[in-house]
Formats: sequence, C-alpha cells, structure tokens
Amino acid sequence: MLEYFRNDVLGQGHALDKTYRIIRNDDRAKRWVHGLGKLEFNAHGQSLKMHGTIQDITVHKLAEDQIKHLAFNDPLALDIR
Repeated sequence: MLEYFRNDVLGQGHALDKTYRIIRNDDRAKRWVHGLGKLEFNAHGQSLKMHGTIQDITVHKLAEDQIKHLAFNDPLALDIR
C-alpha cells in the first residue's frame, strides 16, 4: 500500500482508489477497507493535502469470498478417493 501511495498517488498525482487489508493495532483484528481520495495541490504543483474517505468493507469482502467458494465447490458432491 505504501508503494502504491508513493508511486501512483504522490508520484503520478493519481486519485487514491484502493481496496486493502489492515490489521487494527488495539485488537489485531483483520479488516478490509476501501480508500478513495484526491490530492490538493498548490500553485507550484506540490501536494498539500488529501480529501477522501476510508470505508470498512469487511462484511462485503467476506460475503464475496463465500459466494466465490459456493460457486466453485459443490457441498453435495461426494469425495471419492
């Protein structure tokens, strides 16, 4: 994430639009978040600040993973070995 932010957002001036996993410091819980942001520049083209949001999408990500699992795994199939 740091490399993406340095190269694409700060380096190229692109808007931030990224889904990534974080680990909270207080309870070590793994969460999925989606960040959206846009840099604001001064008259000399230097970045001043970023406006945006970070949204916790953990519930959506877990549901997506479950749907993918159900799409490719038949719970009624027999395991013949």
